[in-house]
Amino acid sequence: MIIVFIGAPGAGKGTQAEMLVGTGRGYRQISTGECLRKHVKLRTDIGLKAENIMSAGNLVPDDILAQILGEEMGEDQNEKIILDGFPRNVPQAEYIDHHMSKVQSVGAVVYFDVPHDNL
Repeated sequence: MIIVFIGAPGAGKGTQAEMLVGTGRGYRQISTGECLRKHVKLRTDIGLKAENIMSAGNLVPDDILAQILGEEMGEDQNEKIILDGFPRNVPQAEYIDHHMSKVQSVGAVVYFDVPHDNL
C-alpha cells in the first residue's frame, strides 16, 4: 500500500513520515529529495543526469523523478510505502496512477494544510 504525503515544503511531511517509520509497523519512507541525493552520490546514470540539471539551477523533470522513484519502489505488493514529496504536479500523480498502481495501490493521500505564515 502506498500512502502519499503532499503539502508545501516545511509542512511536516518528512517529520510525520519518519514518525510512522519509527512505529515499527513496517512503513518505509521514500523521499524524492533523498533519492535524488542518493543517486547523485552513487554517481548512477540517472543521478548524473539529475546532478547536471540541478547544478544548472533547474528542477529535475518528471520523467527523471519517475525513473528514480521506479528504481526505489520494490515489487512487494504488501510493502507499506510513504511517498514524501511525490507527486508535486498532475503528471507525477498520473504516473502513480498509471504505472505504480500496477504493483501497489494508493491507500491514502494526506494533505498537510499549514498556514503560509507557519511554514
